[in-house]
Amino acid sequence: MPLHRSSANARHSIRSSHVQPLEQRQLLAAGDLDYAFSSDGVARGYPGFFANDVALQLDGKAVMAGRANGVGAVIRYNIDGSLDTGFGINGLAQLPLLGTIRGVAIDHTSGAILVCSTANGGGDGTHPAVGRLTSGGAVDTGFGNGGYVITDVAGDSSTAKDIVIQRDHKIVIVGDTNDTSGIFLDPDRDFIAIRYNENGSKDNSFGGDGVVQIGMGLQDFANAIAIDYTPLTTSDPRFGSIYLVGHRTEHYDDFDFAIARLTPSGAVDNSYDGDGRVVTSFGGGKIAEAEGATVQPGSKLVVTGTLAVTLGSTQRNFLTARYTTSGAPDPTFGPGANGYVETDFGGNDSSYAIATNFDGGLTVSGQSNGKVALASYLPDGVLDSHFSGDGRHIYNQVGLDSSNVAVRMDVTATYIAPARRIVVAAGNDGQAARVIDVAPVITVTLLDGETSETAGNNASFRVSRTNARPTFQRVFFTTSGVAKKPNTIGSSEYDYTSPNMSFGNGVSSSTYTDIPANQTFVDVAIVGFNDNLTEGDEAAIFTVAPNTFYELGSPSSASIIVRDNEPPGTPYTTAITFHFETLPMTVKFTFSQNVGASLGIDDFFVGPTTHPRPTFGYNSSLNTATLSWAEPLPDGYFGARVIAAGVFNSAGTRLNADSFNIFGFLNGDADRDGTVDFDDLVTLAQNYGETGKTFSQGNFDFSLDGSVAFPDLVILAQRYGRSLAALAQVTLPGSQVKPAGRKRLSVGLLD
Repeated sequence: MPLHRSSANARHSIRSSHVQPLEQRQLLAAGDLDYAFSSDGVARGYPGFFANDVALQLDGKAVMAGRANGVGAVIRYNIDGSLDTGFGINGLAQLPLLGTIRGVAIDHTSGAILVCSTANGGGDGTHPAVGRLTSGGAVDTGFGNGGYVITDVAGDSSTAKDIVIQRDHKIVIVGDTNDTSGIFLDPDRDFIAIRYNENGSKDNSFGGDGVVQIGMGLQDFANAIAIDYTPLTTSDPRFGSIYLVGHRTEHYDDFDFAIARLTPSGAVDNSYDGDGRVVTSFGGGKIAEAEGATVQPGSKLVVTGTLAVTLGSTQRNFLTARYTTSGAPDPTFGPGANGYVETDFGGNDSSYAIATNFDGGLTVSGQSNGKVALASYLPDGVLDSHFSGDGRHIYNQVGLDSSNVAVRMDVTATYIAPARRIVVAAGNDGQAARVIDVAPVITVTLLDGETSETAGNNASFRVSRTNARPTFQRVFFTTSGVAKKPNTIGSSEYDYTSPNMSFGNGVSSSTYTDIPANQTFVDVAIVGFNDNLTEGDEAAIFTVAPNTFYELGSPSSASIIVRDNEPPGTPYTTAITFHFETLPMTVKFTFSQNVGASLGIDDFFVGPTTHPRPTFGYNSSLNTATLSWAEPLPDGYFGARVIAAGVFNSAGTRLNADSFNIFGFLNGDADRDGTVDFDDLVTLAQNYGETGKTFSQGNFDFSLDGSVAFPDLVILAQRYGRSLAALAQVTLPGSQVKPAGRKRLSVGLLD
């Protein structure tokens, strides 16, 4: 069956992380390292600690499991990425009876930390082992035999690879066993699962004696376990189903994904592909190794691993597959609609873990050429471009030891602080990276842009998120415009209401609407309030406010006009703004009423007259006239004035007075203090090489991609030391010129 491959050579395919200046860190987006964690997003808190797995506590602390000083060990990081020295002994808890820990899980009720490992039984081979630590990092002697449980499975080479805690606090581990005389490559190697009660005793209700052994037909290696808690009711027969995931091989020249499904009691679930077993081949001789698993809503199992053409090949890719409830490849998954997605980072890539991300999609962790790599997918298996631009990211700051290629992770949800984070464990020295996770992207679509004080004519806009989620989504708004919203501080007057928006006062409460659970949008109605005031038509602008729990899409605001049903009064100018950050440069005049029918470019005087005339436009919804220049203004002072004599509202009432603004522009003056100086050079240097930047961030040549580059440095160098105070000023009839300087240029100039 053909696979879809995501090319690493595509435009914007893979971006490598780099440390950003402090002033940019508030702009972090999905895929960026979280600089609130260990100052650069990467913790390296314990030299010699060998990380294999990570789990997050409800308070956001990260528990890392692996090996230190030759025995199983656990360390814990605080929420800021510092080593939690109150855990164990100076941040390290050792479990001397265990070898390298492969899996860790946290009981969020008690705070206990459960780990699994493979213990050396001396002459009796190796055995699956479980250890438990208290929340403070001490070996919990009330568990099993002095804090440990070592289970002798029939056979002299048994392992434990992964561990989960059920909702009833029972513990399940998965591994594999060789049930003959110790020949490690014996064809009869099988999956095993063992379940323990909360106190460490074997749960004999599971498979009859606490141990389930299931063969996939050849040499079978189990690496991951997942439990299905996605059905809406506990009475659903699939609720609590247990998936054992790994791969099988016959001659070690080909590997296939292998999955077994058990009922909650440990019986083989024959409703799953007829015999409880699914094996997926990706072509003769190909190496497909499964390492991680999760269950999406609807009981759909998703498995991740690695695909290589041949054994030992360094051309390896991430491979993720989804299965239906019956065990068949899910044709609705992947860009090729064949149940699979293969993702190429451009080198020797391996995938090890998968989790549901903050937005309900999937995040896969692994490595590419010895560096941590993450891929983010939409719920249907298509790469999510909101993550790092194309759904993939290689983190050059986070390297791996050659003998430790496991890259495990955990993902925060709304109940773990800080929300919307991915924590990755990798390599020596206890390396942990924290990354910004994807979030719902919120957009606003205007449906009807007008309401009036007359009943029955409502305006509306739609607030949408990218994916339906099982929980509601609260979206916060800022409100602007002349029209007053309910709950305006210091006023009992308001011009509109809404049946499905809560209006805050902006100080002790916020304005918001909720997208319902399992829905992707909500329609917000705006209802004009009928008063007896002569106000003229007024604008109400609703703009999505930034928030941790979502990202801003485009468009992210809606403008509503509230039509007055009283005879119009005298129109006047409410605001004049100068936009200089990007091209075109504009001066905008906003009026209290719609005067567009009488307004044109000839109603404005723009000086000096030696400069090309601007283009003119009028937005009747916002009652705003815009004067635009496609090219940057030259250095100097400029004036713009609307001449009241020719401007009228719909009733023929003239604008109350001329309105004017005098503004200055000096290219290279990033901080707009009227002089090109060292502060502007610092701004340019901090952003040098970056894209997506505006004038105040050093993009002086207004390049289309927003890059800060050598041409911007040339502009600054040519003007270094130049000041607006030395330039001639322009005077409009009836205007008053004010002296140049930071204060002068700040007044009334809004971007």
